[in-house]
Order: sequence, then C-alpha cells, then structure tokens
Amino acid sequence: PLTFGEAWVARFASEVLNPDGSIDNYTMAKASKEKCCLNLLLLLLFADGGDSVSCADIIPFTLDLKMDTRETSHLLRSAGCTVKSSSGKNTAMSAKLTVPLTFPKISKRGQRG
Repeated sequence: PLTFGEAWVARFASEVLNPDGSIDNYTMAKASKEKCCLNLLLLLLFADGGDSVSCADIIPFTLDLKMDTRETSHLLRSAGCTVKSSSGKNTAMSAKLTVPLTFPKISKRGQRG
C-alpha cells in the first residue's frame, strides 16, 4: 500500500523523467498546487478545531506553505469557509467551515449578447 506521502504526491504532482526513464523530480501545475493547498488548509481546520471545524489563526500555517494571505482567504472562501481577519499589532486570520455551506457567486466575465 502507498504511504500517505506517496499518495499525496501521486494525487497532486506529475513526474519529471530522465532520458533513461527514471524519475528525476516532481512538478505541480498551478491548479494542482491550489487544490493541494486547499486540501491541507481544510485538514488544518478539521485537526485544529475538531467538531467546530475551525482554526483561530491560520497565518502561521500559510507562512509554512509560502502562501499569500489573500490567496489563502480566497481559497477558503471558495470552499465555503467564513474567514475573518483581526486588525492591530498581532494580526490573525481565523477560518470556520459552517453549515449550511454558502459558496461565493461566480462572476461571469465577458458576457456576450
């Protein structure tokens, strides 16, 4: 059976092969990276918040992932989470997945008449 790490790489990354056919490295498309980061963020909410499916401060985790806070906020909102930022000296960003889920409306760009 695959380990968690191997399964994670197989799901989100593509192999880069050497001329002899051996695996040289792995690469991720931007869409795959966003899906991977969103899955990690949702795992954080489940692990940190338990039954409440929330996290009081996700900023340290996003720094570990080298993600921008705006990008993180956008990804979590697209998954139906409520994201709140505190202002002041010690800025924190909390996220919570609530029921019923409310997804943001998709804007239609370049509508043709």
